[in-house]
Parts: sequence; C-alpha cells; structure tokens
Amino acid sequence: MIKNKLSFESQNLQVDYLTFNIQGTPDFDLVNRIAKYLFQHFDFNSIISNCSKNKKHLFFSDKNRYQVEFAVYQRAPELNSFWDGTQVRFSGKNAVRFYSLIQQQKINWDIFKTKNKKFTLNRVDLCYSKNKEDIHTNQSFESFLNGCHEKILQNSRTKYIQYHRNEKGFILKIGSRRSPNYYRVYENNQQIRFELEMKSTRVQSVQDFLFNHQITEFEQILTKHFYRHSNKILLLDQVYTDWLIKYCRRKEKQDAGFLLPFFNQNSLSVSDTKKVFGLLQFLSFIRTIPSQTFETIIIQHQTYYGITFPLKDFVKFLGEEEKYKNYGDRYRRKKYIQFFTNLQHIKPLITTFSDQKFQSSVALPTLSIDKINFDWVVQLSIAKELYLYDYPFILATSLIIYKNTYELQIRYNILQNFSVNDLKKTLDVQILLKTFNASQKRHTDNKIEIIRQLNQLPIQKQYELHLKNGKTKIVDKLTPLLIGKTRTMNFYEKL
Repeated sequence: MIKNKLSFESQNLQVDYLTFNIQGTPDFDLVNRIAKYLFQHFDFNSIISNCSKNKKHLFFSDKNRYQVEFAVYQRAPELNSFWDGTQVRFSGKNAVRFYSLIQQQKINWDIFKTKNKKFTLNRVDLCYSKNKEDIHTNQSFESFLNGCHEKILQNSRTKYIQYHRNEKGFILKIGSRRSPNYYRVYENNQQIRFELEMKSTRVQSVQDFLFNHQITEFEQILTKHFYRHSNKILLLDQVYTDWLIKYCRRKEKQDAGFLLPFFNQNSLSVSDTKKVFGLLQFLSFIRTIPSQTFETIIIQHQTYYGITFPLKDFVKFLGEEEKYKNYGDRYRRKKYIQFFTNLQHIKPLITTFSDQKFQSSVALPTLSIDKINFDWVVQLSIAKELYLYDYPFILATSLIIYKNTYELQIRYNILQNFSVNDLKKTLDVQILLKTFNASQKRHTDNKIEIIRQLNQLPIQKQYELHLKNGKTKIVDKLTPLLIGKTRTMNFYEKL
C-alpha cells in the first residue's frame, strides 16, 4: 500500500516567512551568538532593528546571498511597543533557505535557546503560487476574486475583508493581521499567489515537531490546515484553483478502492472496454498488496516491481469466487491467463486515458501463472511509475464488480464521463441507452442500473436534466421514467 503523506514539497507549498520569538528583556549576547552561528555556518548576513525602525549590521559579507533580521522590542507604550523580547525573522528567499536547513536537520536549536529565555515559533507563511503563463481563460482574475469575496460574505462571520487594487494588481485579504490565520490572494507580474500567514497558537501547537526534527508531522499538520482554510475562502474554479480541487479529491482517499485516471471521451468496442476495465481492476487490486513484499527489478534501465500473489486473492477481489465454481480448474486458469495476457497487450488502448504520464507507465513485461502447493500463483512485473501513479479519483470498491456486459458498458460510460477535470459532468443519456439492442425489460433494467451507478459516485444529489421535449428540469432524485425522458444530464462532483 502507498502511504499518502502530505508534505510541503508534494503539494507545491513554499515557506515564505518564518519568525521565532525570544521572550523577555533583549539579550544581546544571545542575539550575537545566533547571528555569528548563522553567518559562519550558513552564510547569513544579519541586521538588528528596534521599535524606532533603526537598523544596523551585525555580521556582513557581500558574498552572502541570505539575511536574517533580529527585531528587538522593549516595552515603550509611547512607541506603540508593549512587549519585551526579540524576534528572529526570515523573509522570502531567506525563509526558503533557512527552512531547507531545518529539513536537512542542520540547525542546532540549542544555539537559539538559554535557560532563562523562552524560545518559540511565532509565524509561518505558506504560499501556493500559480504561474500566469499556465492560466488560459477568458475569466479575469478580478472576476475570480469577486466570486471568492461573495463566498466569504455568505459563509463566514469574519469582519475583516479587504479587496482592492495596488500597483501590482488585485489583492484580497481575509482576517486580521493579529489573528492566528491571515489569508491573502494577490497577483504580481508573473504569478497568482495564495498565502496563509499562521501565527501564535496556530504554529506553537506544532513547534515541538519542528524543534525535534519531526518534519513529516510538522508539514502534514500545516499542509492540511492550509488547504482547509483555503477551501473555506476560495471559489473552486478549474482555472485558478485547480490545485485546490486536486487536493480536495485526494484529502480523505485511501489506497483501497476503485482507482480511476482521467479518461478521453472516445468510444470502445465491448471487447476493448473489458480490457481497459480489467486494467483498472488489476491496478486497484495491487494497491491492496503490501509494497514491502515487492521485488525491485531493473530491465533495460527501467525499474519494475516484481509482484507475487495467489490467484484466488484476485478472484475474491473481483467477487468472482462463485462465477466459475462449476467449471474445471483448467478452464479457470485459462480464463485468468487470458485476462493477464490482455493486460500485457493493452498498449494500443492506452490512448483511452488522457494523462500522458499514465499512458507511458502502462507496462507489464513479465507474467507467469504456476501451481505452487495446490494453489495457482501469479508472478508478474509492473512498472514502478504505474504502481506509484497518483490517481485523481479513488471510488467505492463496489464499482469494481460487474455481473454482465450491460452493467460493464453502463458503468464504463458513466465513469468515463465522470473522470474529467471539470467539476461539472455531462452524461448523454440517450446515446448510452441506444448502445443496447435490448428487450423492453432489459431497457428498463438499464435505466435502473444508470441510477444505481450514479448513486455510487461522489456527486451532489442534484441533477440538471435536459429533456427530449426541449425543457430543463432540476431534480434531486432520479427515476427510470425521468431517465427515459432525458436527452442529456448535468451533475456536479462533490468534494
């Protein structure tokens, strides 16, 4: 099984700002010690500032690319300063560099601490950046922010919302700068940036993970928090927040289930449909096998996993224990040899899938089925990239099993229309029904099967029906009669 660990890197998040607090009357010997340590070991220049905004260098070399600031605060109400302490600040590229040193466990936190001074994590800014050159739409950024603004007004109690334009472009700010969460969406010349500023109790609750070099736990918690907060604020939009939709699809998924890549919308024969669906069944099955049992194999500079499993486990996974029970052992073996042989020769059908990365990874170069201790055992190799492929959808395991050709074709057609990136899905009901040359009873059964399959998908239970008589009807429950009257149907993925 694959562990779905969240990390800043896996989610393309960047640490954009880091601050640490040293509580109490400023200790300039401690400040000097930290500054010297960062200068000598990691090439950080350093400056010190006070509440009067005066700044001076502590350590400096014009060869150094990075800088740390020590902001010294002494209680002075007349200067609007109400705290005694020192803040260690890393901004922008300096934060990126310092956090990379933390990840590599190169920072000695003892240098930053004394027995008499409390040292805490004070602020972490996480940012997701989207390059403007990757955005292809007629929808303006201003229109997107307007939609976000409306969503916040409808769903949030916050009183702190600012929406304006500066010299670089539009910007939306949500929350108070003093609150644990302060969110910004803004543009610069090259990027759209989504930034969450987390402070005080929000980050102090996870600081022990950081200081004890438990980076996996630290990043997992803050990554989840970043996406949860983003989801409350941002409009789910295929252009500007496709990255958020991608996360929401994956956030609760487990390895076990029906694995579904993105499809092209081409049609297949019944025979080819069985082969493509068989590949998805197989890929779903091997995710249930512990990966530590795999053997790593190198074939012509390509890495493969050697996988061994009892054939009866795969038969059980498909719900086919009873299907061939009355057939001889030789027939059953021949049936499944043909199944796996089809997988080895499925290359011509991979254009069914729209993701080129998935297409290029489909490979099963070796296969054998042998009898070992009275059990048929399958031994095969699969491309490492195919096993590790990050599927956009993991659906209910009940979708894996079909009883007849009618169920297969209905299921395949619905899944094909569901597995597109857009949250809005469209199903051409009449084309699907006309696929079958069936009796009236079978025709009714097919309508019931369409409803049953739709009910198993993670979709909003509201359907926009475009009827054959030209009218449009919105319903929250489907019936065979409605299916028969419908030309096309729209429904929305539920995240």
